[in-house]
Amino acid sequence: MRLVRHVTAARFDSWFCTAATLAIAIGAASAQAVDDAFSPDQIAFFETKIRPIFVEHCWKCHAADEKGSLRLDSRDTALAGGDSGPAIEPGKPDESLMVRAVRYTDPSYQMPPSGKLSDAAIKAIEEWVAMGAPYPGATKSSGAGTVRRGAFTVSDDDRQHWAYQPVKRPAVPAGSAVPAVDAFLDSKLAARKITPNVQAAPRELVRRAWFDLVGLPPPLEEVEAFEQDPSDAAWRALVDRLLAMPAYGERWGRHWLDVVRFAQTNGYERDGEKPFAWRYRDWVIAAFNADMPYDQFLREQIAGDLLEPRTDSGLIASGFWHLGTWDDEPDDGTLARYDELDDMLATVGQGMLGSTVNCARCHDHKFDPIGQADYYRLLGMVHSIRRYSPKYGTEKRKKKDAAEGEPAEEVVEVQPTAFAKLSAPNEWALAAVDGKQPAKTQVFIRGNPATPGVKVEPGIPEVLAGVVPESHVAGLTGRRALAEWITSPANPLTARVMANRIWLHHFGRGLVATPNDFGFAGEPPTHEELLDWLAAEFVEHGWSVKHLHRVIMHSAAYRRSSSADRSECLAADEANDFYWRQNRRRLEAEAIRDSFLAAAGTLNAEAGGRGFFATLGGDSLAGQSKPGNGWEISDPRQQCRRSVYGFVKRTLLLPELEGFDYTNTTTSVGERSVTTVSPQALLLTNGSFARQQAEALARRIVAEHVASSGDAATGNAFTEDERFVTRAYELALTRRPTAAEVEIAVSYLARQRSAWASSPDAVSLVPLVPSSLVKGYREKLAPGQILAVSPAGWLVGGGVWGGGYEGIVNLDPATGPFALWKEQGLFGDGTVEAELFIRGATELAAVVVRGRSDGDGLAQRFTGYELAFVPSLKTVELRKATEKGSTVLASAKRELLPDAWVHVRLEIVGGRIAATIDRDPAPMLTADDADPLASPGHVGLRTWGASLDVRNMFVRAVGGDLVRIDPAQPPSAAEAVARARRDLCLVIINLNEFLYVD
Repeated sequence: MRLVRHVTAARFDSWFCTAATLAIAIGAASAQAVDDAFSPDQIAFFETKIRPIFVEHCWKCHAADEKGSLRLDSRDTALAGGDSGPAIEPGKPDESLMVRAVRYTDPSYQMPPSGKLSDAAIKAIEEWVAMGAPYPGATKSSGAGTVRRGAFTVSDDDRQHWAYQPVKRPAVPAGSAVPAVDAFLDSKLAARKITPNVQAAPRELVRRAWFDLVGLPPPLEEVEAFEQDPSDAAWRALVDRLLAMPAYGERWGRHWLDVVRFAQTNGYERDGEKPFAWRYRDWVIAAFNADMPYDQFLREQIAGDLLEPRTDSGLIASGFWHLGTWDDEPDDGTLARYDELDDMLATVGQGMLGSTVNCARCHDHKFDPIGQADYYRLLGMVHSIRRYSPKYGTEKRKKKDAAEGEPAEEVVEVQPTAFAKLSAPNEWALAAVDGKQPAKTQVFIRGNPATPGVKVEPGIPEVLAGVVPESHVAGLTGRRALAEWITSPANPLTARVMANRIWLHHFGRGLVATPNDFGFAGEPPTHEELLDWLAAEFVEHGWSVKHLHRVIMHSAAYRRSSSADRSECLAADEANDFYWRQNRRRLEAEAIRDSFLAAAGTLNAEAGGRGFFATLGGDSLAGQSKPGNGWEISDPRQQCRRSVYGFVKRTLLLPELEGFDYTNTTTSVGERSVTTVSPQALLLTNGSFARQQAEALARRIVAEHVASSGDAATGNAFTEDERFVTRAYELALTRRPTAAEVEIAVSYLARQRSAWASSPDAVSLVPLVPSSLVKGYREKLAPGQILAVSPAGWLVGGGVWGGGYEGIVNLDPATGPFALWKEQGLFGDGTVEAELFIRGATELAAVVVRGRSDGDGLAQRFTGYELAFVPSLKTVELRKATEKGSTVLASAKRELLPDAWVHVRLEIVGGRIAATIDRDPAPMLTADDADPLASPGHVGLRTWGASLDVRNMFVRAVGGDLVRIDPAQPPSAAEAVARARRDLCLVIINLNEFLYVD
């Protein structure tokens, strides 16, 4: 459990806030237990980093039938250890015997005996142990399946594996009066004497259907209509309406984009844009909306550029082959090419066939009957693929400075409801995938193209040979043959894998719990006959995904309550393996973000195109090797589009998505992880996006001018606060609040109004970007996007940014951003007094007098005098800034307490300046400028490295009145009301009821 605290400038101590945020913690902990299995990323780390080390250096001695007592061919055996004890202590590399041995620091344990491993290999083993020693097919409490030993053969037992058997429609269990889905599930429940839950409440069903099919909350009117008529006919009509909405494709297209690791950039350090990759994303969305038959959907992706007649749909779809990562500066070009092909095969294998064929690149598969030769036979079918080059085709890209990462010239977009008749050909896919005949491929010893072995003919894995009639692929070669083989109704994997994926997204888990692995190391199906029935139904109804939605959603099992409070059912099936209830689920990252927008009324339904760029904070940008490279700034309206249209840059993901288990864009993801961690609370309560949408929701409610109404039962008139609370519940939670909830919320509003009304505002300066930026990105920024200042009344300057390497411009804090107070006019001689809250991460904080703004663009500097604190040097300085730079007039040592208020007084008369700190009787610093800045200017502030708060700031010009710069009074009554309403809306959209689906 985690506790969440909402931090505001006002006192935030109401029972309502505490109860609401505590509900998040309790619900998040109880709604879904974290799966014990290792994540796909962790398994991928083992496969790519650890298994090759074991193959080359360890298994010759430490595997079954070998001489060593220690076995490393499964997680269990490694945990059990050998004569010297356990080889690994999961999560504790420094305490693990294996790590000590490979480090060669202990003469008693040095492995391998042939010589010390490379530093990179040792580091990989350390990371593997630190993450818990993930192993394919293992859970954190049990080991992997049986490891294959000896010469590779495909046995009869291999061919009898459930996933390799032909899909046959099994007989529906007795009780055909109920849907087939229920008949299969109920028969197993009856055998275990488990009585399933009753049907969920109408409101829960409407929310479940809306989020499952379109990923958005339902309008209150939809909920109330179904509550009035919750009949089967009304339910079926609701499902049909949702399936017909354009938002359906946006929701279910995103699921497929996870499978194919969609992104719009290449990855690696430069992470350049893939021109027009968005066309593939729009094609996927359009395909789901049109209910394109799934076999055609796959066929066009695999070989759409080779099909006749050639169509825009097929050309765009075949861009599938170019979605992976590309190393644009590889140390070994040949190896990089085969790494890319391996990535493509892994995605085809796991995403379309539920098979980890990529595990056989370096050696025979350790668990599945897939030999290394099988891998290279498959490789031969896609060997002709070449990466995209912008020199081909008619969609020419303008050559921009590499540092700017600018987009190509605008082209016609693919509309989300149509495929054909583009005015510009889709050469991006066409030029990248050629139609050459497949060639013989050599098996690479240990997967290394520098050590080629025997040649093999293109083909399919031996274990699956013969399951598809030869007539289905007669006369075809290469990707055409691969496409027809995968999409053949006789293929035992394709329909099963997709049927399982559809089930997974309706129930929160698949009938096969490892959706990307139907092999021996994966989990067997909990309901094998039901899975086969669904797969057969899928194929027999034209591979219609929407048909399978209806089959599943019309069942009683789908509509069951998610309540888990029946002790007898929990005792018999606590994990709900047999579906006696529906699973309560937290919304995915995109659905959370989109729901915020929908509730606030800011959701922009515009579809298609390159996508929007969200405003990113300095911390996010600073993570790039070239901060801002390849990123742009979209207008606020564009930034309110659905999350699926956000520009996907592999090295720069949106925090509000990444924090909620957003997909991995480098490998195929069959099922996202669901974690509950403290940063999620910070994103939802203090994150800028959440707070902006809460404020928008409050404004929406006020703008609607909810008419005063009376309670029909009592005749009592609602107060303004009661109407606001009621409408907030209606918009955010699609229901009306109870009387108790209204009472609590109204009390909370009163508390917050009072707290804000008695809390004077401080002037606040917040740096928004890091100190280094790509020049092209910096040039797009207005001063207010570099330094945010509140409240209003300040003239902001972006500071001077100088050139650096490879198009990078850097900021010197000495000449950095500034804010000049413009409301009180110019200031010559006199005093300035203020209290500064200087944070520990501050690089420079200063008070400015006689300040002026000169220049523009990258050279917007200020001139004037300043009292500057430099915490890293433990100094305070009097400085003079001119167009020639900054000069220190006087300095003294001064160690500041971190995160503390400091009182300063700065007096200037002519060229003489005196600075007093913390009300000392004598000035700490004095300076006489022989060439003073005689012109009057503004009073101002500067900060860099961290935000700066300023309070009790007064100015008195010689012969003038005392003027207070920061707000002399707390917020107005109207502003206090607005802030209290925003806070209430923020609490409501943080409730579990908003974030979870029952």
